Amino acid sequence: MSQNIQAGSVKEVLKKLRFDNALVIFSPTSVAKAGVQQEINDLGFSTMSATGINYESLSDFGDYDAYVGFGGGTAIDIAKFLSHRNPPSTCVAIPSMLSTNVFATNKTAAIYKTHKKTVDSKLPDTVILDYDLLEKSMQENIFGLADALSIHTAMRDWLIADREGVEPVAYKFLGWDTSILYKAQEIVKKTALPFPDNEAIIKETFDVLLQAGYITNEWGCGRPESGSEHIVAKYIEELVSVPHAVAVTCGIAIVSQLQKNPAAVTELMQLGMFDAVRNSEVTKEALIQALQNVKPREGRYTVIDLWVGQDGHLHKDLINQLVQNSGLYD
Repeated sequence: MSQNIQAGSVKEVLKKLRFDNALVIFSPTSVAKAGVQQEINDLGFSTMSATGINYESLSDFGDYDAYVGFGGGTAIDIAKFLSHRNPPSTCVAIPSMLSTNVFATNKTAAIYKTHKKTVDSKLPDTVILDYDLLEKSMQENIFGLADALSIHTAMRDWLIADREGVEPVAYKFLGWDTSILYKAQEIVKKTALPFPDNEAIIKETFDVLLQAGYITNEWGCGRPESGSEHIVAKYIEELVSVPHAVAVTCGIAIVSQLQKNPAAVTELMQLGMFDAVRNSEVTKEALIQALQNVKPREGRYTVIDLWVGQDGHLHKDLINQLVQNSGLYD
């Protein structure tokens, strides 16, 4: 996997880009935050807002030499999707926050009118790392780190699948995961310092998300990084609009109990993610409703498979107990 990682100002990098015909897919909030609307206009790039896009509408964007995703996961995902479907175009990712490893994977979370699914896309050829821009979104960067900590529960799920004879563990990936998890834990400690070095935290978080993305690419799916906690998160996100890491935090707090894996939540609490849950739309009632909808994911055996009843869902009494003991609403 080869990517050109360029550290520098978005304004300067945009000026250096030389494409005869480029489409910039942007988050309006990110463009305003970076103050680069004039530069984009001066370069003559075509533009498209990532807000409210569904993928049925993307069939008419095939005449560009480059697709530049500027913003969070949504904008970059669209650029990857379009570039993959229009070779030999170049794909450039300019993350405005490190809330996800979208800049390091060859998959896209495609949103259609009636459903959402993960599809093949293109690993960005170039990633622009603008420290000044990213420092304006430190809370969102913490969200990305929190999402990476799902390795705690995802690894345990894979070991459960191995024990049950469903999916043998590829131990080299568990070793890689352990390394990534250790790095993430070290960053958590730095965020708690009285005067954190934001640039160092950004650089190290970027590296953790980069490596987490690469392991997903190499294995071919999210099995090493994504397990029962993401299954729970999916059902939460179907009910309420929250940052992905908030939903994943809830997932970890719930499934870690089923796994008898209490260490999984320690770093999340240190990052303030439980506070983020309490300040979000994921009320206790919403979480209970989401858990009532949860069912095992086909092709991804996890601890949830061990706890569902004959109807394929978690028992109501178990759900109430898990929410009560999660610590999310204390």
